[in-house]
Amino acid sequence: MRVDPDYVEEDEILRPYSELEQDNSYYVSGVAIYPEFRNNKIGQRLMQRAEFFARIEKLDSVSLIVFEQNTGAKKLYERLGYQVIGSRGIVPHPLIHHTGEALLMAKEIKSGGWLLDPLELNYSGFLVDGGDSHEAV
Repeated sequence: MRVDPDYVEEDEILRPYSELEQDNSYYVSGVAIYPEFRNNKIGQRLMQRAEFFARIEKLDSVSLIVFEQNTGAKKLYERLGYQVIGSRGIVPHPLIHHTGEALLMAKEIKSGGWLLDPLELNYSGFLVDGGDSHEAV
């Protein structure tokens, strides 16, 4: 995500979310898991996947917005190393089922090292560290 510092959102409902943006970040716009599949590390693996793509794109961080009332999701992101770096009050709207604050959470992505897709379960090769590029052979 590249943030335009001169842009001002005119819609009062969307404005708080447009103010919660992290420049040079891989922005996760939503994560949803059916209740019966929660607590199976699916959310963790999806976030690792986002971090993988952030590294490929050479971005500084992964960011997302979570509602303060969504304590389960917030705890997951905190366990994964995400920190709250901003917040805005939620503007009431019939399609928004939360009140309170929207929280911008971000995690710095370290560059370099091995690059392995976390969802590559049947990977049979090995990785060669080629400096800035990482190739499977």
